[in-house]
Amino acid sequence: MTSFDYKIIRLLPRNWVSSFRAYEALEFFDVDDFVSMTYNHLSLEQTQSIMKVCIKSSRSEEEDDDIPYKVLKVIKSQKRDIDKIARSIKELEKGKFNGEMYYLTRSTACNDQECILHLFCDEPARIIQQAWKAWKKYQYIQAIKKIQRWVIEWLYKPYGPMMKKAEARFNTLA
Repeated sequence: MTSFDYKIIRLLPRNWVSSFRAYEALEFFDVDDFVSMTYNHLSLEQTQSIMKVCIKSSRSEEEDDDIPYKVLKVIKSQKRDIDKIARSIKELEKGKFNGEMYYLTRSTACNDQECILHLFCDEPARIIQQAWKAWKKYQYIQAIKKIQRWVIEWLYKPYGPMMKKAEARFNTLA
């Protein structure tokens, strides 16, 4: 049993782990099987915690035996099925890739950013990032224009610093 398996099993419902004998059953099942078995019994916090552990434990390339990636795929497929029959907002939030998950994916704790973003983001992350950068650049330019307008008025006002320097230079030349 790896440390990843241990972390995920600790996040599953305790009564299920003890009744199913999850630690002994690891000989026959993988952790992604456990997550698919218990997904309907997981709370929002447990699902988010499992996703965080998987993002932190992901490898740099997608492999067949990459268990964290398999667990994320299970959560994604279970979420898709739950979304069809969701009865409350709380159920819709479960397994959602929110801003905190995106931040964790973009941090140095995640080794496999592209695969995880490709799995969870509906729009390509590059398009979202380009739109965000364009919006920030627009805000930056608008702020510069506003500051520039006030600074120019302040610099060129009568008895302002620029006008005093211009008057001093004119008087020394004349």
